[in-house]
Amino acid sequence: MKEARRRKKALAKSEKLREKNTLLRQQGKEPTQGWNKMVDTGLVGMNKMNRGQVDMLGDPEGTYNIIAEEQKNLANKRN
Repeated sequence: MKEARRRKKALAKSEKLREKNTLLRQQGKEPTQGWNKMVDTGLVGMNKMNRGQVDMLGDPEGTYNIIAEEQKNLANKRN
């Protein structure tokens, strides 16, 4: 009984998403496209590291600021 309700709810949710995507495509938008390009920082796996271990310029906080600023610059160039 619970499984049938769960399946019915999941189907309703996916149908609602299909309808939303159809409306977006009619407006000329691709729903799976995303918003902006990603920045290639060269720091592969940085999110898996401990925050204190990331030290490019002698300051772990500075590393995060460089990446955030690069992402902002890329977004501003696009707009």
